[in-house]
Amino acid sequence: MDLGLDGRAALVTGGARGIGYAISALLVAEGAKVAVADIDAAGAREAAAKLGAAGGTLVAVTGDVSDHAASAAMVAEAEQAIGPLDVLVNNAGMWIVKPFIETGPQDWAREFGVNTHGVLNMTHAALPGMIERRRGSVITITSEAGRVGEPRTAVYSAAKAAVIGFSKALAKEVGRHGVRVNCVALGTTRTPQAEASFAPELWDRIAKAYPLGRTGEPDDAAAAVAFLAGDRASWVTGQTYGVNGGYAMP
Repeated sequence: MDLGLDGRAALVTGGARGIGYAISALLVAEGAKVAVADIDAAGAREAAAKLGAAGGTLVAVTGDVSDHAASAAMVAEAEQAIGPLDVLVNNAGMWIVKPFIETGPQDWAREFGVNTHGVLNMTHAALPGMIERRRGSVITITSEAGRVGEPRTAVYSAAKAAVIGFSKALAKEVGRHGVRVNCVALGTTRTPQAEASFAPELWDRIAKAYPLGRTGEPDDAAAAVAFLAGDRASWVTGQTYGVNGGYAMP
């Protein structure tokens, strides 16, 4: 199926590994030009080089999404290299797993800085050009924790809920300009960050909470993002797509 991504320019934050890498790989496979954005400069370059070896058009850009100026610089660098952005994927994220009463303001600032302000910063930088060109798709990777809440990740749940609300409101603002805004809400997905957070013996127990009997893989998220990025989703905006193995059915 042609998703309508051939020749489109996309930027993926947190693109050096895990879900971001899988998204970048699929977008390139569908013909898009991709800027792999990550705070890890070496990781971004390695990911772009590896994906580009198969013949795709990729560039690595580096910066901290929690910083407004750095976000604007990443968008500018990406557009100079691959052209005006048609697709922005806000994938960069992090969490702290511990009871809320054991966290403090520094922890809250880190989680909201990446998970919420990072989305605001990157979208703020990419949106004016999309509005001017009357075409664009903004996709934010959120979590089912933002819709149902999860113990020991209370602040992460709050930060992810915030971007769902932001995306719904923004979709109503910019739809008339031809720009679509959606979210993909994930269940527990096997990524380097997740595997570092959960002991190996917990994965089988986690999988039992999912009606489909397994946790997610990065490719599961990538498939939803590729659909929402392309022309096949031209009448989809303001939505939060659950890619969660049936864990949550809001």
